[in-house]
Amino acid sequence: TVWDATCVDTLAASHLPSTSQKAAAAAESAQMLKRRKYSVIWNDYVFAALAFETLGPKSSDTKNFINIVSQKLVLTSGDPRAGAYLAQRLSSNSKGQKRQHFGYDAHK
Repeated sequence: TVWDATCVDTLAASHLPSTSQKAAAAAESAQMLKRRKYSVIWNDYVFAALAFETLGPKSSDTKNFINIVSQKLVLTSGDPRAGAYLAQRLSSNSKGQKRQHFGYDAHK
C-alpha cells in the first residue's frame, strides 16, 4: 500500500467558498489532487490519498483507510480499543497542525 497524507487549511481564502458550504470540502479536493498525482501507480499498488483539514474534517478515503487499519489493529492486537487509539492519535496530530498554523504555543 502506498499512501500520501496532507493537511489543508480549512480557513484558507481559496477553500472558504467550498468549506463554508460543505464539511470536508477542502479535504475532498486535496484527495482528488492526490489521486490524480498518483494515477500512474494504481495498476501496481494499492493507493490511499489521506487528506485532513486543520479544523478536523477528513476525506472519504481517509475515513475508509482509518477504518480498515483500525480493524486490522484490533484483529492483530486483540485489543478492541486499538482502533480508537489510532483515531485519537491521528486527531491529536491534526490538532498539532492547527496549533502550528494559528501560532499556538502550549509552553507559554
